[in-house]
Amino acid sequence: MNLRQNRNQTHQQILEGKFIRNVLSDEGRAINTDIDNRMNSAGFRSGFWSDKSFNVVDGGNNLEYRHKKQHRFVDIKTRDTKSGKIRKKNHIIHNRIVYGHLNNIARELAVGFTIGVIEDLKKLED
Repeated sequence: MNLRQNRNQTHQQILEGKFIRNVLSDEGRAINTDIDNRMNSAGFRSGFWSDKSFNVVDGGNNLEYRHKKQHRFVDIKTRDTKSGKIRKKNHIIHNRIVYGHLNNIARELAVGFTIGVIEDLKKLED
């Protein structure tokens, strides 16, 4: 492979990395907004969800979601106790929203890197 082909390949990889970072950060913001809206409509106080965050890490290829342990269990319908199984009110705010957005991410990464997107990313470089 000559130097020119190597540079073109590297340039293409850089553009793909920028595209992946943009998709992940946009979807992270969308997930955060959806969770906040759902929790506000469910009547949770705003301080309950203040410690969650979405960050693009490891060179832009991973979307990291950090939250408290208690946030994860808001979806669960039942609790097992010593006296038996107890039903509780569940709020569909974690699994449905997160996995719904994961489908959006997969779809966008699979078919979203088009010539038009490449041209837009090149314009941003200038």
